[in-house]
Amino acid sequence: TGYIYNLLITSALYMVSSCFYIFELYIAQLIFIAGLMLIRIFTAFKEQKKSIKPLVFTGRVKRLYFASIVVLVALVALSYAYRMQRRAAIKGNFFGRYVSVSLFLISFFTPILTLIIWCITAPIEKLISCLYTLDAKRILKSRPEMIVIGVTGSYGKTTTKFILTRILSEKFNVVCTPHSYNTPMGVVRTIREMLLPQTQIFVCEMG
Repeated sequence: TGYIYNLLITSALYMVSSCFYIFELYIAQLIFIAGLMLIRIFTAFKEQKKSIKPLVFTGRVKRLYFASIVVLVALVALSYAYRMQRRAAIKGNFFGRYVSVSLFLISFFTPILTLIIWCITAPIEKLISCLYTLDAKRILKSRPEMIVIGVTGSYGKTTTKFILTRILSEKFNVVCTPHSYNTPMGVVRTIREMLLPQTQIFVCEMG
């Protein structure tokens, strides 16, 4: 109930922002949006104090934020250019009515903006994933003496992995994928960050 209540309030506030845009109160809209952002940041940090897991800004999250800033700045620039052309009464301009409608829709339906940002960052994330995967393969090839045990199946993979790791640790230096990491990138991250020169056995959970 609390989540729905907050969502309704947030949606109403963004609709107010859209109304500012409709009536061309751009300065008021910017001040309103800046105030909303400050409130959201303050609320996020306040909620984070109650969270068990600390907030971590990973490289991927930072890239998403950067892309978001670029897209939002571009939208503001388009809006400003359209406004200037309207004031100058330039006919047949490039921006026209379609840009106005697009900005209006994006301000109402934030998933559209999220999709745009995802489309921008997806190729970059794919490239980074490929580079990380190649690096993980290189590390494994450089350690032919290390035993790699893959744990797979429908159920019980994580439990089996930890039991096996505990048993083998009695005589060997063992590293296993942490928590329930079993995706390709989870395995890649473990190889790149946790394998040490003295590691003799790598127990890998594979989903």
